[in-house]
This record gives sequence, structure tokens and C-alpha cells, in this order.
Amino acid sequence: MKKIINIILLVILSTPVYSQGFNDSSQGFNDSIMNQVLFDEVMAYHEKRNNKVEVYFSKVGAELHSKGSVEYMATNGCRHRPSHSYITSLPKNEVIMILNDIGIDTSEYDYVGSGEILARIQISGQTTYQDVAQIAINGWLKSKGHQGTIMNLGKYGGLEILGISSSYDEKTRNIYIALTLFTARK
Repeated sequence: MKKIINIILLVILSTPVYSQGFNDSSQGFNDSIMNQVLFDEVMAYHEKRNNKVEVYFSKVGAELHSKGSVEYMATNGCRHRPSHSYITSLPKNEVIMILNDIGIDTSEYDYVGSGEILARIQISGQTTYQDVAQIAINGWLKSKGHQGTIMNLGKYGGLEILGISSSYDEKTRNIYIALTLFTARK
């Protein structure tokens, strides 16, 4: 019952943002809204699958990792950043910054590994943030190299943290998205 109430509240409270549209000009695109809607859609995907996943959103994680990938893709007009594959662990100072950002005691965790998935989505005319988020998630789920990041969220234990960055290129009408998953273990 509590789960149903949470889903209803999520839908009611986020409907204005999800249905908010933007057109293909950079003045209409808001990366903060895009990042939050994508995070909410990833969580909704797990709710639909009856997965009880506790995931945090970290702006610091996005600044440290996702943002650089989005900037690289936008600057170079490409889908992938060289060597954006799985990183085995982060430097201790980055671990502390990310955990502090989400209010977690840094003495409990000393290892954070990360993996990243990227998307380049071309739009034309009017669209919504939810539409773009769904295109990204569906594309990742259809890609063998990317689906594990979305499907296995929370599967292996540890503390799950997402850093998400996005950018819009008015000239090419591409939205670039980087989703970085950080998993903290004790």
C-alpha cells in the first residue's frame, strides 16, 4: 500500500516537470530539469520492476565525472568519450566529496567504483524532458554494453549513487547525456 501511495505521489508531484516541453533552441532547454527527470525515470523503471533500490543523486559526482563526458561529446560531436569505460576505483578525496554531497558518513565507506553510460539524442521541434529520458533509457536497455548499468542498479549491494549531466547543442539539435553510477562499499 505504501508503495502505491509513493508512486501516486511521485506522479502527481512530478507531472508538471515531466510534461514541461522545450523546443529546439538552447533557451528552452534546462539541464537541471533534464538531469532530475532522467533520475526520476530511472527510479520509476525500478519501481515498475518491483525492485527496492535506494539510490542517491549527486551533483558533485556529476561535476567530477559526468559533466566532462558531456562536454567532450558536445565539443567533438561524438557518441562516446575515449576510455569512458568502467573505472575500478576513485581517488579517496573524490569518494569523500561525493559521500559528503549526499550526507553519508565517509568513515563507513572507503571504496567507490564507477561506470558510465552515454547518450546522444537528436530532437526536432517541441518535445518533453520525459520523452528524452525515455529515449535514453530505452536505448541503454537495448544495448548489451549499457543495459547492465540500468537493469542491475542495486543488485550487488553497496550504496548506489548517480551523477547525471546533460547539454543541448542548438546547431546539431543533439542532447548529450552522461549517467555515471557510483557504487560505494565498506
